[in-house]
Amino acid sequence: MALRIPNCHVQSADGVIHLQHKASGEHATASSPEQAHIEAAVLRLAYVLGRVA
Repeated sequence: MALRIPNCHVQSADGVIHLQHKASGEHATASSPEQAHIEAAVLRLAYVLGRVA
């Protein structure tokens, strides 16, 4: 089953999960699905705060 995270492109290779926020283009990496969801939340929060500021 593929990992699905809203508003993020997700790729997995060599045990590393690569995330890219669709709107901002910011990148993050994670080593587990749980960490990937946390990193995605941080990317979304940074995007929203950047738009408000």
